[in-house]
Amino acid sequence: MGKLMTSAATMKCGHSIPIAPMPNLMSTKVFVEGNPVLLGTGPFSVAGCPNMDASKGQKPCTTLSFTPMAMKVLVENKPPLMQDDQAQLDCAPPGSPSISPVTSKVEAK
Repeated sequence: MGKLMTSAATMKCGHSIPIAPMPNLMSTKVFVEGNPVLLGTGPFSVAGCPNMDASKGQKPCTTLSFTPMAMKVLVENKPPLMQDDQAQLDCAPPGSPSISPVTSKVEAK
């Protein structure tokens, strides 16, 4: 069980570049504490990652994807993002995103 993530969450790639959710990844009908619930239906775009030294085998982060863990709850017929979902960046070498979810009062299984 985990807490739902909303648009108030702070997400950054492993190189400190902020990641903002696209409107199609936010619910238009379900809000928690006034913020739209994030949907786990597609990758989040990362723009401006400085990890670009090809001579060192680096590739900048361009997307952040999640493996949604909600099995019993759907938001607009889609799985919502939760605090404990697995997050993956597409950069090389692989980096870990920084995600600071704003704690919501709603939990899902």
